[in-house]
Amino acid sequence: MAPAARSYDYIVIGGGSGGSGAARRAAGWYGAKTLLVENGRSVRSGEGMSNRLMNL
Repeated sequence: MAPAARSYDYIVIGGGSGGSGAARRAAGWYGAKTLLVENGRSVRSGEGMSNRLMNL
């Protein structure tokens, strides 16, 4: 089965202080659909990461 296509208003690369802040502001203040990409293990929404930070 092919993965479902998803679309985002913003894709933020890097979850440092600037990247995570930008992703949170875009999602929270503007209601934008935001994907935050960070190096490391995969974390799904609801497993230790705020839903405001990772809107899937």
